[in-house]
Amino acid sequence: MSPIYFGDCAASVETTADEISFDSDGTVALTGKATVIYGKKLFKADRIVVKQQKGERKPSRITAFGNVSFKDGETMVTSNSCEGNMKVVVFSGDVEIVNGDFGNIYADKATYGVETKKLNVTAKKQVRVVLNKDKFTLINRETKR
Repeated sequence: MSPIYFGDCAASVETTADEISFDSDGTVALTGKATVIYGKKLFKADRIVVKQQKGERKPSRITAFGNVSFKDGETMVTSNSCEGNMKVVVFSGDVEIVNGDFGNIYADKATYGVETKKLNVTAKKQVRVVLNKDKFTLINRETKR
């Protein structure tokens, strides 16, 4: 299926999937190998629902279910599901965050500020962080000066 573009946004939105359906209320449902590219951000999942406010041409809400992955620059997040607007996205269930600058983080839930690049993670028991050895060593050397 060919991509669909939502025009006149700050960044164009491209969507692809095995099946795409449209609602008159501005909802686009993508099922099967669903992909949404918004500027330099990439969402992939088994099912993605993109909602637009009436009269607006840019997405106002995104929800994804099953094998969710999100890439924004050096940051990659995988989870069971996610929901949010184009400013803040909440990832839930078996969350893994990978970033070349620090390493990996494992949690139950992560809130990612798309514009601020800030991350807040929580877990029922513990949040697990695996630091990138090379970056951690470099940080330690710089702080000891």
